[in-house]
Amino acid sequence: MLEHLLMGSRLESMLMVLAVLVGLGWFTDSLFEWLTDIGTWLEGGTVEHWIPLHRVLAVGFFAALLIRLRALAEATRERFRPRIETMVAPPRARALILYLSALSEEQLDELAGAIDSLDGLDAFRARHGGLNWRMPIEAIAHHRAHLSRIVLVCSGDEPRRPGSASQRLLFEQLVKRCFPDCEFTIEVAEDDHREADRGIDFNDIDAVVRLTDTAFERLVEKARIAPADILIDITGGSKLCSVAGSVVALAEGRRMQYVTGQYQVRVQDVSYVLLDDGEH
Repeated sequence: MLEHLLMGSRLESMLMVLAVLVGLGWFTDSLFEWLTDIGTWLEGGTVEHWIPLHRVLAVGFFAALLIRLRALAEATRERFRPRIETMVAPPRARALILYLSALSEEQLDELAGAIDSLDGLDAFRARHGGLNWRMPIEAIAHHRAHLSRIVLVCSGDEPRRPGSASQRLLFEQLVKRCFPDCEFTIEVAEDDHREADRGIDFNDIDAVVRLTDTAFERLVEKARIAPADILIDITGGSKLCSVAGSVVALAEGRRMQYVTGQYQVRVQDVSYVLLDDGEH
């Protein structure tokens, strides 16, 4: 908020920037003078005036300025609104974070029996285009030319149905069959609180948010991929996964994507704008 406030083009904003610079310089000069006086006193010298008027004014001016900035920030908070830009022809990403849904037992058997005979993306579309794994495959297809890493967030087994964690190896085989010439790597999202191969409860939104955010940060810090080159795909998984992915993507500089029912990739870039006076 302060960035928007202080970098505006209005005269008030420019004067506030000037006041901040002057106040900060005056305050640091006064602080340095006090430190000099303390050094003189410690060496046995005499300090005539410990609290001269100009230093008191400097501290008071800077304190008043900070209070004013806080008040402006609080007042401005209510005037910020999120703005979502949808890219119908999004640029290619270097990394994808995908929530992997589980196949039914029938779908799993069907795909497992045919995986060795699949020859490329078109063959998968023609023979198994109705599977719910079609969505992540289409997401990968859009970015395959530049993609270097895929991070899977998988679900754990439930009492009456398996999770996608136990089906992950088949999905990796499918990806390799659909994109035989691509060199991206596939890994599983992990954190310090659980075993990666066991999956996660997709109904535990706090755990999904934590795992997604950890996966994002590791791509930035360890893989050295810029945040703008990472996409969180909110198509798969449970509805709570979509919410969790959206929450993580709300941070400045992050983006999310989904695959439509017509298998078109759409990317959303969320930013925050300061409304003009009178705008609602």
